[in-house]
Amino acid sequence: ELARVLKDYGEEKYSRPLARAIVDARPVETTAELVAVIEGMTPEPKRTKTLARVFQALRIVVNNEMVELEEVLIAAADIVRPGGRIAVLSYHSLEDRRVKNVLRSGALHGEVMRDEMGNSLAPWKLVTRKPIVAGADEVARN
Repeated sequence: ELARVLKDYGEEKYSRPLARAIVDARPVETTAELVAVIEGMTPEPKRTKTLARVFQALRIVVNNEMVELEEVLIAAADIVRPGGRIAVLSYHSLEDRRVKNVLRSGALHGEVMRDEMGNSLAPWKLVTRKPIVAGADEVARN
């Protein structure tokens, strides 16, 4: 189960060996102990990214983040008034994928809902196809 969590939510390439090392080190009771286990089997250049992916995966599962995101995206279609807009900030590819699917198709898994005439029933009309990112001047001000 831990290997699946690391792979699915941390997009960790080495999820199985990492999960095995964590399980073998039990009990792991603090974040410092978890860091030590991961550092012990991760080469130096990849260590920071691996730690970030592992902690991301654990945070997503513990906080039920993907389910919460999916629920709010689906509910937004009923909450936002006709002609209203929704802005969604996504911080990693897992969130980004779900947001794009819902905004493009009205469904979590990207299948466009259509009426009997074949017209799209997606509740949203995209304002832009590409993400809006801060320019250098905005980044400097922040």
